[in-house]
Amino acid sequence: MFYGSRWGEVISNIELAIEQLRRGRFVLVYDNDNREGETDLIIAAQHITPDSIKRMRKDGGGLIVLMVDYIIAESFQLPYLTELYDKASNFYPVFKEVAANDIPYDSKSSFSLSINHRKTFTGVTDVDRSLTMKRFAEIAGSIDELENLVKEFGKEFRSPGHVPICRAVRGSLDERRGHTEL
Repeated sequence: MFYGSRWGEVISNIELAIEQLRRGRFVLVYDNDNREGETDLIIAAQHITPDSIKRMRKDGGGLIVLMVDYIIAESFQLPYLTELYDKASNFYPVFKEVAANDIPYDSKSSFSLSINHRKTFTGVTDVDRSLTMKRFAEIAGSIDELENLVKEFGKEFRSPGHVPICRAVRGSLDERRGHTEL
């Protein structure tokens, strides 16, 4: 726990990171030693460009995902993959066998659908992935103006795709201490 001037430094760093995200810049977020022990390269989706996808691919070296707030995920009715696998396991027993019930750093995976924007070709290029992520941010920013959110989502995106979605849990950091909830 942080107290006194150290706590002020933490708050100041958080405020600086938020400002950098608003300006379309990357921030590095370290998980912690007792969880995944990794650092993520994060940028706000509304600022995504093909060059930023390239940077994440080259400098980040891991999976490039779209992290989605709980309310946005619920609005588009995006399921957790684990829930889909559980429901489909009666028809496809392999889903029972590969269930993510032994994740060492968490109790549940935050992965949801993977998507491509419908105007993409393969969906995997830097241009295609940036279009998918940027367009998701645009429609997520206008959910109050859309009538049938699920239909609108389907008009814009297809699944499976090359942009995995990770969805935050209800209660955010009070319930789960992951990068998705930040």
